[in-house]
Amino acid sequence: MSKFTKFAAFFLIVGGMLFLAGAGAPGAGATDESSSPSPSPSEIVAEVIQESPRDGSCLVDEAALEDLRKQRESWASRMKDLGARESELKAREAALNEEFRKFEALRSDLGKDDASRQQENEVRVAKLVETLETMSPKAASALIVGLDEALAVATMARIATPKLAKIMNIMEPKRSARLTELMAGVVRAKEAAGKRSGAVSDDADETTLILKKDPKKGGEKL
Repeated sequence: MSKFTKFAAFFLIVGGMLFLAGAGAPGAGATDESSSPSPSPSEIVAEVIQESPRDGSCLVDEAALEDLRKQRESWASRMKDLGARESELKAREAALNEEFRKFEALRSDLGKDDASRQQENEVRVAKLVETLETMSPKAASALIVGLDEALAVATMARIATPKLAKIMNIMEPKRSARLTELMAGVVRAKEAAGKRSGAVSDDADETTLILKKDPKKGGEKL
């Protein structure tokens, strides 16, 4: 073998050894990396949380929260106002009921007083009539002149006509004319009331008769 051939063989051997040494180095690194321990799940979660953004605006809208807060405050204010109005209405209702109760009690008392006064007047008039019937015309005239006009008229209306005529003839002319006028007014009022009552009764009877005669108006033929 020549020297050239020997040198070529030597370089080939050295080159092969260097190639093998370079190719084996990454394999060793990979072996070292694969031999290191893998991270635990808690460490992975902590790392993700640490790397995630801390701003939560992407999850909750601050404007929407503000609108909800304002609506809640508005509803609370309305409910408060409604409660106050309800209390005010209840107070007014209670006050009206109390006033109505007082009014009813007063009306009842007035009715009792009127009935009592009317009964007392009736008793008084009856006693006066009984007394005047036993008195002389002159004495009776003097007694009537001293009475209240309303009481005098009520009393005179119950005295027998012959007795009353004698009393009025003796009485002072002006006083006699005044009482006579008042009595006439009372008589006319009573007659008018009687006529109105009679007219209403006659109209009712006439209407009933028409209905009975005319079947078209809901009655039957007689």
